[in-house]
Amino acid sequence: MNWQKNRIARKLSFGIGLSLVVAQNPFVLDSTLSSALPQSIANTIQVADIDNDGAIDLILSGYDSTRFGVFFDIINGN
Repeated sequence: MNWQKNRIARKLSFGIGLSLVVAQNPFVLDSTLSSALPQSIANTIQVADIDNDGAIDLILSGYDSTRFGVFFDIINGN
């Protein structure tokens, strides 16, 4: 019976420790953790091979004509 209490206590302390890990709130933009892209509202997100190199490219467009982006070779990390 005592070993069961110890096992539960270890799992509980591990879970509490995990909840204290610093992470980004998915609903709030944290510029220190996500500085790659400015925050904007995307109207469409499309995936295609635009430059015909065999790697997938990402196309983003916003609600107005001034916000758009093309990211080439997202699979290769370029």
